[in-house]
Amino acid sequence: MRRHGPAAHLAAPWAAALLAVVACTEQRPAKKSDAPAFAGWYRATLNDGDGLEVPFFISLPADPGKHEAVVTNGRQWTATEHRWSGKRVHVEFGVYATAIDATVDDTSTLVGKWTHKSRQWSGTSLAFRAERVEEPDPALKFEASQGPPKADFAGTWKLTTTDGKIAKLEVDHDGPAVVNATIWFADGVSEFVSGNVSGAQAQLSTFDGVAPSLLTLLRGDAGVKGMWITNPDLDKRIVFTGKRVETLDLPAPVKVSAADGRIGLPELEHPRYAGHPVIVQLVGSWCAHCKNAAPVMTKIHETLRPKGLQMLTIDYEFTSDSSYNLERAARLKKEYGITWQLITRDGSADEFWKIVPTGLSGPEPFAAFPMTFFIRPNGKVHAYHAGFVGVESKEAHAQLVARFERWAGELLQ
Repeated sequence: MRRHGPAAHLAAPWAAALLAVVACTEQRPAKKSDAPAFAGWYRATLNDGDGLEVPFFISLPADPGKHEAVVTNGRQWTATEHRWSGKRVHVEFGVYATAIDATVDDTSTLVGKWTHKSRQWSGTSLAFRAERVEEPDPALKFEASQGPPKADFAGTWKLTTTDGKIAKLEVDHDGPAVVNATIWFADGVSEFVSGNVSGAQAQLSTFDGVAPSLLTLLRGDAGVKGMWITNPDLDKRIVFTGKRVETLDLPAPVKVSAADGRIGLPELEHPRYAGHPVIVQLVGSWCAHCKNAAPVMTKIHETLRPKGLQMLTIDYEFTSDSSYNLERAARLKKEYGITWQLITRDGSADEFWKIVPTGLSGPEPFAAFPMTFFIRPNGKVHAYHAGFVGVESKEAHAQLVARFERWAGELLQ
C-alpha cells in the first residue's frame, strides 16, 4: 500500500496524470468477474449507522494485477491492493489491518462495510456505500446543502477546545467552494482534510484506510466554531471555537525531561550505536503518519549512512502478544522499505509512559507517532519531533522535511 502520489498529482488531484496511472476505465476481461462492467471511480461514504457520513473518492480498476485501487481526498491519495470476485470487491489496507468488502447491487451501487481487524479496534466496522462518478471532482465531495459559498476560511486559525486545549488549523481554498486544511492538536496528532464550502459552512473529511475523520466549520463575525470527529468508530468528538491569527506555534507534546539530556534506551549502549550519531524513531503499523515519514527517513538513511549515521526504529503495537507484535513489525518493515534495525516493544496503550524510552514527559496521555529523536554521538538528544504531516500539507510538509534533513546533518558535525 502506498500513500500519496507524484508532484504532478498533488498539484491537480484528479488530473490526467493520476487517471493514467490508475487506468481505472480500461475494459479488460476478468475471468469469472464482472469487474470490467463496474470498474471506475466512485464517490464513497462511510456511515456510523446514526446518519453521520464521511465521504471520499475511490477508484476500482478492472485489472487488480496491473493497477491498484486508489482512495483520494483532494491532494491526498492512497494506492492499495484490491480484488474482484463476480460483483464483489475486496480492498485491503494491508499494513493497517483494515479492509472494505462490498457488492454491486441492482442499481450499480457498491454496498458493504469497512472493517478494522487490528488488535486495538478488532471487529469495528462502518457501513460503506459508493456510487459511480466520472472523476473524483473535489467540488462534488459534499453536497451544497447551504447554497453557494458565502465564506472565506483561508488562513491560520487558533482553535480552543471545550476543555481548554489549543489546536491549530491551516486552511487554503482551491476556488470559493473547494477547501483544504491541516489540523494539529495538543498531543501532536495532525490530519489533512478536504471538502467544500456551502453558505457560511465548510465540511471537510478524509479517509486513508486507518480511520475516517470529519471536520465541520461555521463562519461567523467573531471567527469560527466547529467540531472534529474521528476514530475508527467515529466516536471521538472535539468541539471548538477559533480566531484567525498570523502565526501559531503549538508547544511540543513531549519533552526530554532527563537532566543529562538523554533518553533511556538499552539498545543505544550496543556498539552499533554507542559513540555514533543515531536517529531513533518510534512507530506503529496503525500509524498513517509513520507512512508519511517513511520515504523521508529512507532518503536520510541512504544519504548519511555512508558518513556514519545510524538509524533505529522501534515498533509499538500496544499489545503484550509478542508473536502478534513481531508479525506486524515484519509487515511494517516490508511495506515501509526499512533496511535498518527494527525492534518491537510489548505493552498496552495504558502503559505508554512505561514502555517508551525513559527521560521523557508530556502533559497528554499519549503523544503523536512517529516520535523521532536525533541523538548526538555523546548520547544526548539534539532535536526531536512528534508526528509527521504528509505531502498534501504542502508548505508544512516541506518545512518539516527540511528540518529533519538539517537536524540529521547537524549530528555529523
